[in-house]
Amino acid sequence: MFRTYEWAEVPLVPFLGETFRTWMCVEYDVGLGWFNVLVEERNGKRRFPLILMVVGERALCSLLAQQSKTLVVRSVQFVSSGTINQSGHHRMEQLVKIELLSEHGLEGLLYEVENGTTYFVGDTNLQAFNGAYREVIFDTSMCLGSP
Repeated sequence: MFRTYEWAEVPLVPFLGETFRTWMCVEYDVGLGWFNVLVEERNGKRRFPLILMVVGERALCSLLAQQSKTLVVRSVQFVSSGTINQSGHHRMEQLVKIELLSEHGLEGLLYEVENGTTYFVGDTNLQAFNGAYREVIFDTSMCLGSP
């Protein structure tokens, strides 16, 4: 989850009864990944694009399941830490697929990004490419607003 501090809150006057709050910054553990999700609110012919910073595959799947005529996911980018992508710095890349891998009680996640690169996060004893059960939990076809 992202963490916020009271000193970072931006005081706003509520607009038409809105109850949201805003912050100048949020904090997140740099060793983990997260998702930069482009959603679009739709009202008739009007389109309102918004970026959501989503932590965790469950939250991403929940957001995808909540798509409707008025709210669609257009695209998802995976923000990987330097530990995950082994580059020493964060990368934001277009996400193509996430697979949940499991074998003999071991679990892991395999992220595939646009250029075909894959990142594995999970139990290092799991043989990710040798017979593990694989379940696709995200692919781009799940983005109902994709071009």
